[in-house]
Amino acid sequence: MAKEFTLSASFPAADQWRLLDLAAVDAELDRLAHRRKSLPEIAELASIGDRLAALSDRLVGAQTELADLQRAAAKAEADVAQVRERARRDRQLLDSGSVSSAKELGNLSHEVESLAKRQAEFLDVLRFDRPAALRRGRPRA
Repeated sequence: MAKEFTLSASFPAADQWRLLDLAAVDAELDRLAHRRKSLPEIAELASIGDRLAALSDRLVGAQTELADLQRAAAKAEADVAQVRERARRDRQLLDSGSVSSAKELGNLSHEVESLAKRQAEFLDVLRFDRPAALRRGRPRA
């Protein structure tokens, strides 16, 4: 739908035609800019950007949970090592024969049993809780 233009006598015709050409180019640029903004690909890019941001947030949450689990596992492993060392010393003391009192022997034997149970509990935490938390696949809210 082209508009009819009449030239004015107050400006040179060449300048008026150049202005009309410039206006046409400007209108075409506006039309193209509008068309670009309404392209379905632009909406798709925005949607992909939103999904990327959401996935990035989930990744950060998962990495945080993994770091927490690794820290807890390291602590549990250190606790296991400490319990093992204490049980080893107590068994060595029992086996050495240096404890002569029956009461002390009973207490020491009971402590070795308690340490074995405690070690088993720590190992259960390491074997079962950590993989279960990782299988959940969702960061804590």
